[in-house]
Amino acid sequence: MADLATEGLARRERATTSFQRKVPDGGGGRLAVLPGTRPSVRHGQLLLSSGVPSLDSVLGGGLAIGTILLIEEDVYGVYSNLLFKNFLAEGVVCGHNLFIASDKEEPGIILKELPCPLPNLSDKEMEEVITMKSTQDSQESMRIAWRYQNKPKQEVNNISQFFHKILH
Repeated sequence: MADLATEGLARRERATTSFQRKVPDGGGGRLAVLPGTRPSVRHGQLLLSSGVPSLDSVLGGGLAIGTILLIEEDVYGVYSNLLFKNFLAEGVVCGHNLFIASDKEEPGIILKELPCPLPNLSDKEMEEVITMKSTQDSQESMRIAWRYQNKPKQEVNNISQFFHKILH
C-alpha cells in the first residue's frame, strides 16, 4: 500500500500534464532567419511583406510563411495586377527565388514591368521626393471634392522599415 502511494506521488511530480512541447534538437525555439522576414509580434510566426504596407497591416503585419493568400481579381484586373507585381518586387529585393507561370504574359515581360526599389534615402530626402511628386500630381489632378478636402493626409513617417520603399 505504501508503495502505491509513493509511486502515485512520484508519477504526479513527474508528469503534471500530457502536453509536451516539441523542441528541435538544436535547443531553443528560435525561428529560422530568412531574408526579408520578421517574427510576428502576436504569435512569433515569420512574416513576409506583401509589398503593400496597408495590405500588410490588414493581414496583421504581413503574410505568414507557409500560408496561401487568395485575392479575388477586380473587374478590370488593375489592382490584382499591382498587388502581384509588388509582391514579386518585394521578393526580388529580398533575394528570394521566383517562379512565375502565366498564361497571359511571358515571364520576362512581367519581370521587366516590376516596380524598382527606391535608393537608400534619408527620411528628409524621401519626404522631399514624395512632396515633389505630390505637387506634380496636384497640378495635374482634378479638383478634390469638398467632402475630402479636410481628410488627414498619410504621413511619410508611417512607412515601416520592414517594407521596402518601391518606386512605381
